[in-house]
Parts: sequence; structure tokens; C-alpha cells
Amino acid sequence: MKLPSPGFLLNAIAAVCRRFPVVVLCAALGAAACLLLINHANDPLFTRLWMVCQLGLPLLLGLAALAESKWSPPQPPHAGGSGAISYDGKEAGSVPPQSGLRHWLLQGLGVAALAAYFFVLDPGSSAFEWRTIPRFIVLLLTAHLFASLAPYLNRASVADFWEYNKRLLTHAVTGAAFTAVLFLGLSGAVLAVDQLFDLHVEYKIYARLFVLLAGLFGTVYFLFHFPARYHFEDDSDGYHIAFRNLCKYILIPIVGLYFLILYAYGIKILTTWSLPHGWVASLVIGFSVAGIFTYLLNYQLPKFDDSALVRGYGRWFWWAVLPVTVLLFVAIGRRISDYGVTEQRFLVAHAGLWLAVMCLYFLFSKTDNIKFVPLSLGLFALLCAFGPLNAFSVSERSQADILKRLLEQNGHFKNGKIAQDTSTVTTADAQRIESCLRYFEYRDHFESIRDWLPMPPDNFPDAPGGYNKTRRILHWAGIRDRGADDLPWSALIRPENTAFAAVDISGYRSYFRLESLSETDDRSSKTGRYFALDAEGSALEYCESKPGGYTVLERFEWPQALLKQWRAKATDGSYQPAPNDLRIVVTGKKHAVCIVAEEMALEDRKGKITVSVLTGGVFLK
Repeated sequence: MKLPSPGFLLNAIAAVCRRFPVVVLCAALGAAACLLLINHANDPLFTRLWMVCQLGLPLLLGLAALAESKWSPPQPPHAGGSGAISYDGKEAGSVPPQSGLRHWLLQGLGVAALAAYFFVLDPGSSAFEWRTIPRFIVLLLTAHLFASLAPYLNRASVADFWEYNKRLLTHAVTGAAFTAVLFLGLSGAVLAVDQLFDLHVEYKIYARLFVLLAGLFGTVYFLFHFPARYHFEDDSDGYHIAFRNLCKYILIPIVGLYFLILYAYGIKILTTWSLPHGWVASLVIGFSVAGIFTYLLNYQLPKFDDSALVRGYGRWFWWAVLPVTVLLFVAIGRRISDYGVTEQRFLVAHAGLWLAVMCLYFLFSKTDNIKFVPLSLGLFALLCAFGPLNAFSVSERSQADILKRLLEQNGHFKNGKIAQDTSTVTTADAQRIESCLRYFEYRDHFESIRDWLPMPPDNFPDAPGGYNKTRRILHWAGIRDRGADDLPWSALIRPENTAFAAVDISGYRSYFRLESLSETDDRSSKTGRYFALDAEGSALEYCESKPGGYTVLERFEWPQALLKQWRAKATDGSYQPAPNDLRIVVTGKKHAVCIVAEEMALEDRKGKITVSVLTGGVFLK
């Protein structure tokens, strides 16, 4: 094979620009915005531009494919399955003629929609992280699904649809591999020059190099190989031997193994008559999505391989998914009944509903049209994020209803307001009330329950340990655990500034980030190995998740001498030591940790100082 000549490369870039000028422009703007973000992180203008360009790539490409499939003159059978030109300069494909005014009209509508979205985005809003970003991800997913479906929004052959998407996937994976190899090779060259000639190259050059390669080279490579026509009956590539072996001997057996594990767990539930844990729902969704992906790859394989394994997978897959979908509903139903609806639980339940619809369609439909997969997934995703019963509004109403019911039951809701009362509250109710209030505080969305508050959240008086609005509201209302100690002292310990000096971590092998750990945190959703505060706040525990629970690998007791020293200095309920004075080194039986604290909430419980909240990092050896 001849290597591509410079002339070939220039002609290829020119062909891509002629066929997809708006898409290429969008890619260039997105790469430029990302390069600027490397130097100006979190800049609102560049953030908005990058997000819009990321969304614009699949959207505008889908619109271009839709216009070509509907209004471009049909191409002859050998006018390029890939739309590519061979390296020796001979034409291996041709670019479809532009479809004139209607093509540009569709592109203009897409650009107008993106421009409107640009002005709607507000990276500085309080809801950006927990509402805008999830909705952006949904729009991005929907745009990619649209690009995979756009030329076939009609009665076009399902076989053509499958072949088209197989080629898109093949070129996307190949382009990503080429991009990765180029990045590693060029990064190694930059590193070598930097080390040999002592140039002190800025580390950001590697990020810029990745942006240029992924944003421009990867995009142009994919667009150059984008199909030039959308009918492949006489020119189907079929299954390459590697592709066939991947489906038959790797993906199908792995999916089968995962489903055997889930079925074994389901049998355990039936025999022990115990409800499943919430994290099982995530496993069901993950395995089912992997199974659906394998089903789509395997869709045409029975035409080329008549083995029992291939035919059996296509015939029985949806019957196998149906029982685990029931298991998913039982698991997420338990979590919702115990703790109410949150955005994550709504998403899991919504995904379960989509799986159920998919099962019913493919089990009882006579056509088994796989175009139903991206079409239904896109519709369900949009309904989840933007529908009248979307995840955010349903979650807010659920948490507000739970909060109101608990307050009423414990005498702290009177005349439509949260009220002060001296009656005690059970530990479980107090924790759930605090959890509901934290739900609104973390989303900076007390506006949902504004009418219930007798004053703005910031105006509630300070309280012992009142380092957040939730604790101040609880203290003002008199909500305490029944039988809990009436804490005579609590304090917030944090450094006087955030300019941490260098920390000696020689010998430590692992790092864990701690984000506002609390002794009341729910561990059921955690996976892998992690750190958590014990129930009394007297120790930091190194844990590993297990089926049905977790195992404590090591406990690190808080050094009482140090905490009592801080207690003596926290005369006004807070203490700001020098940054590196918040380093705590504790040695256990098997491990040692270096805790670099950014913020700690301490409480004195009958003379023993405990930690109720911790933010920072842990180095482990």
C-alpha cells in the first residue's frame, strides 16, 4: 500500500470542506474554544462556544446526511461505498452533489437552533451543574442518535441502515485509534526534545496537541470516510473475520456470563425472600445496554454464520432481558420507597421503562426493525430531561413531599411554614429531614420550598456546627435526634488560606478525593474501594464494596491529642490553622494514611472529639 502523498491529503481535506463546510467550521470553532479554555478555564464565553460546537457536530452532520439521502441524485452502485479516494490518486468514491437550496436551508435551521442554545446557556447559574449539564448530555446523545438515523427516517431498508451504522462505527474506531497513536507519538517526541534540550516546555502543550488531533484530524478523517450514498444492497461489506469473531466468541459469551450472574442473584432473592440492593439496578442497565449493543452488531451475522450460538442469541436475547428488567424495577422501587425520587433514581426507573418497551416491541413485533432502538432511546432521553414529568421536577416534588410529611409528623410544620418546636425527633426522621434539606441546598434550589421558610436561608442564625444552611435551619427549628447528646461544643476547622505548601507523599501509592464526607452518608451506592467516616465520626474507614454491602479493610482512629488541641484554639466555634497544620498522619495495622484536610467539622460528644464532616484528600500506603 502506498502512503498518502501531501497532494492526496490536501485533496482529501478540500473534499471534506466542499461536502461538509458547516460541519468543518463547527469543528474548527469547537477546537479553538477548547484551546482557549486550556488557558482560561471556566470562562463562560468559551465554555458556551465549546458546548454548542460539540452539539453542532452530530446535529449538522445528521442534517447534511438527511438532505443528501432525500434530495441528492442517486449514485451508481460503485460510486463509493465509503466516499473515499485511494492513496494512489484513483477515485474510490465520489461526493454526492449538493442538494441545493433545501440542503442549505436545513443547515441554516441547525445553525439557528445552535445559536439560540448558545444564548440560553448560562455557565454561571446555580443550576448549571445539576440541571444544564445533564440536559446537555441528553441533547448530545440525541444528536448522535439522529446522525445515525437521519438518512433512514423513511421506509428505507433496515439492512442499509445496519450497514451504514457499521461503517460509521468502523471509521470512528479506526479514526480514534489513529488519533491516539499520533498523540502518543508526537507527545513522546515533544517530551524527548524537552528533556534532551532542557526547554522547559509547558505541560499544557500536550492538552493543546490532543485538542488539535482529536478535534481536527479525527473529525476530518471521519468525515472523509463518511458514506457517499445510503443504499448498500449490492455493495455490502458483510462481516470481516475479526468482526465476526468479536461478536461470536467474545461479546456474546461475555453478555451471557453477565446475565447468568444476574439470574443467579435473582434466584438468591427468591430463595432468601430479601429485596435487592439499589446498586443492582445499575448493573442491570449496564449489562442490558452491552447486550443490546451486541444484539445490534449481531443483527446480520446469521446470514453469514448459521451456528446455534449466533442464532440463539438473536432469538432469545429479549426473553433473557425481560426478567432482569423486573429485577431492576424491584430494586429501584425499594430505593424510591425508602428515600424518595432523585434525579439518579428517576433516570434508572426511566431506563427500566425503556428496556421494558424494547422487550415488548422485539418480542411481539413482526418486523424487528432495529431503527426502533435509536428512535425510542432518543425520545425517552428527551422526555427524561425536558418532558412535562422530567427528572428534575419530579425529584423536587418528591423530596418536598417527603420533607413536608416528616415535618408535619414531628410537629415542625405549622400554618404552611417550617416551625420551631421543642419536641424530640427520632434519629431516622432527623436524618431524613436533613437529607431532604441538603438535597435542595446542594442544588442551590431552596426556591422550591421558599414559601415554607419563615426567612431567607442565609438569614437563619448561626448554630453549633452550623457550617451550612441545612444545619442552621435544623438548629433554629429545634430538630434533634431523640436521645442524641446535646452537644455543648462544635467547630469548623479549615485553613486560613488554600495555598497548600508541597506535601511529602513519598512511599504513598494511592490517592482518594474526599468530597464532604459525613458520618450519615449512605454507602450502598459506592463501588470499589473508598474512604468513609464511621457512624460515630470517631474514625476514618477504608472500605471495599461487596455484593450486598461492604467490608472495612482498615480503621484509622482520629488522634484525640490533635483534635483536643484544635478544640482549645477554636474559642469562637472555628479555627483557621496554617494550611499544612491540617495534615494528619495515622498508621494502622496494614496501611498508613496521610490526610490533607481542607475542611473539618468537629463535635465534642461526652468529652470525645469526633469528626462529623471531612473534605480533602487521603494518600494511602
